[in-house]
Parts: sequence; structure tokens; C-alpha cells
Amino acid sequence: MNGTTQPDFKEFIKLHDDQLRASGIPAHFWRRLHEKLLHEIYDANTSVMMQQIEYTNDDEGDNEIGSEELTVNRDWDILVCSDQLLVSDSNKYCRYYKLSTQENMSLLSQVPELQQIMWYVLDEVGSRIQHSDEPTARMVPFYYVPRNLCYSVFWPIKDLQKNDSITIDYVEHVKNPELRSYYLLPWEPEDFSNEPIEHTYIFTDEYFTASETSSNI
Repeated sequence: MNGTTQPDFKEFIKLHDDQLRASGIPAHFWRRLHEKLLHEIYDANTSVMMQQIEYTNDDEGDNEIGSEELTVNRDWDILVCSDQLLVSDSNKYCRYYKLSTQENMSLLSQVPELQQIMWYVLDEVGSRIQHSDEPTARMVPFYYVPRNLCYSVFWPIKDLQKNDSITIDYVEHVKNPELRSYYLLPWEPEDFSNEPIEHTYIFTDEYFTASETSSNI
């Protein structure tokens, strides 16, 4: 493994237990995830099939995939987005995760800039997973400590049969139903030009003092 340490399953859990639980990855997948990451097994082609859907009436074509797979390997890492990438449907494919050191954990609520944002694009399989409000799978970033790399892990949340499609709710983190339609714009275009732009909330003294830090003069 090119000099990388090869942790056994116990060590894998010790290194990643908090992350596994916070990500919501089901425990019965942990051992298989360990094996795949340890041996760099990227075998999506054995259980995932890509299908081209042809539309009529000038509708745009799209791709969907069926069956299930556990890990998606990163194909590209994006450090700088070109102008060409920033247009069109880039928001569908550009994803990011945040990194921070343990020493900075207590300061993140006050200084979010301490987190490093890493942008990436999923490979040709991951990029074809479509959005759905009733998803059949979940996908989360997973930082693998021994190799110092981040992967995308996805798993089914419903029983899938042959030719079923893998779909993900890409905005599951948005709990406010009033905001959800805005976050869904890359997948579900809407016109919000008639909506008022003035905010209706009131800034309180607590809002302005919540992030203050004490200092000695």
C-alpha cells in the first residue's frame, strides 16, 4: 500500500468511530467499508449499471444508474474552479467537505474560517446519481486517516431490485421547508424573481454578541 499503514478492523474503528456514527453509516457496513478502503477496492462496475434515458419533445437527456454500491472513488480534486466550470450545471456536480483540527473544535462556532473547505467532483458513477425528494440511498464524505484521503460513501436506505435507480436527497441538511426550494435550484429550476428581497427577521442584541470572545485590555 505504498508505505501506508494497514490497520486491522479494531484500529479502523478506533480511528473512525466518531466519524462513522456522525455520518450515520449503518454499523453492518463498517467491516466491508474497512475492507474496501484498506485494499482500495473500487468495484462499482460489478453491481452498478448506467442507463441512458432518451427524452422527446426537446427535453434534455439525463443519466440514471441502478442497483447499489458502497464507495465512490474521487476522480478529480478541484482546487481552483475555472470560469467554464462555474456556469451551467456545475452546482450539481461540485461538492465539498470541511476539515478542521481537533485543537480548533471549540473555536469553530466563533471562527468558522478555521475550517478548510475542500472542493471535489465525484467520478463518472457518482456524478450520475440523481436527486430525489424520496431517495433510495445516502451519500456522505468519509475521511480515511491511514491514507489521508477523503472518499464518498453511499449505501441504500431502501431495498433495491435490479434496474431500480439510486437516488439521493442532495439537500437533506436543509431542514427549513421554506428554504428547501432555493437549495434545489440546480435540480429543480424555479423563478423567484417576484419574491421580495427585503428580509423580515429582526437582529437582536443576542445575535450581535453571540460570537464575541472575551479579551483582556
